[in-house]
Amino acid sequence: MVELLSICANIHPLTDGFFDPSVQPVWNLYAHHFRRSPGSARGPDLDAQSRVRERIGFERVVVEAGRVELLGPGMALTLNGIAQGYISDRIAALLARAGISHALLT
Repeated sequence: MVELLSICANIHPLTDGFFDPSVQPVWNLYAHHFRRSPGSARGPDLDAQSRVRERIGFERVVVEAGRVELLGPGMALTLNGIAQGYISDRIAALLARAGISHALLT
């Protein structure tokens, strides 16, 4: 986990913050809104969006050896934007060490 979040910490500033694993509260807000209002063409109200934005910001995530800490109340992480590729790379490396030079990971 620390290794993966360290990679995230390197990518975050390279994208001017657009890659931000701390956006899970935004996803939760929208999921909750559309569960309550299926078929709605409108998203959550602006006040709710403003409140949830206070709970995101990867610069408020501490990643150190043996320690991950979210510094703000209500913060949460999602690794959907990186975990699948990271895991595939790790599996490919394991297979290569076992002598397998070609593999298709799905």
